[in-house]
Amino acid sequence: MEVCKLNVTRTRHQALASTTMSPEKLWHQRYGHSNHNDLMLLQIKSMVEGLPVMKNNHVECKACALGKQHSEEFPIHEEKYLN
Repeated sequence: MEVCKLNVTRTRHQALASTTMSPEKLWHQRYGHSNHNDLMLLQIKSMVEGLPVMKNNHVECKACALGKQHSEEFPIHEEKYLN
């Protein structure tokens, strides 16, 4: 396996970016979008190594918000099923 180094001076149109995420949001995502109480239980019982102290009890998560949205029922077309 050949080791390749990142050469940031080779091309002119290259950009590197990073983002930061709160520990609460990171662990919320790592544990399958668990709620705050479940993460606190893991922390209190020392069930996860490296789990930081959770300060914020509300994590804004677009995926969780979309999953909780109400949707209308699919219409049933009875005439298709009667024949």
